[in-house]
Amino acid sequence: IGLDVVLVFGVGALPGLGVAGAAWATVLASMVGAAMLLARFIRDTDRPAVYRPELMRKLFAVGLPMGTHFVFGVAGFAVLTAIQARAGDTHLAAGQIALKIVSVSFLPGHGLGEAACVLAGQYVGANRPQVAHRAFVSATKVAMACMGVMGLVFLLIPDLLLGLFTS
Repeated sequence: IGLDVVLVFGVGALPGLGVAGAAWATVLASMVGAAMLLARFIRDTDRPAVYRPELMRKLFAVGLPMGTHFVFGVAGFAVLTAIQARAGDTHLAAGQIALKIVSVSFLPGHGLGEAACVLAGQYVGANRPQVAHRAFVSATKVAMACMGVMGLVFLLIPDLLLGLFTS
């Protein structure tokens, strides 16, 4: 967030870069985050790294489909944005407003789903499948309540939502 302020608006002799500054802030923050994770991984390794082919196969069996799903999701949004940009500034702006509003509704559900997957994985790994099922059911109920509330917000106050972005 700090990088956004500095790179978008500028500080002192450093000129603001506008949208390009937001992009640079995102790239730099992602790189710093990745470096921090790598440093922590290296530092927290108590024993020497040993290549274990069976473990790597298991990791790829789970990670490759998840990574592919993520890449296609991001690519879908990128293609949609490119199509909207070609249609003109008004279409692009309207699409971005719609995406921001809809994101508020689906991101909590997505986050709950991610948390439920982590909990279920931990409980299955601990050989406690009944608790994993309870975690799944609880997360589903909370997600449905959140999504239901957002549906009501969309139905009851759409003008107020749009008013946050435009007059």
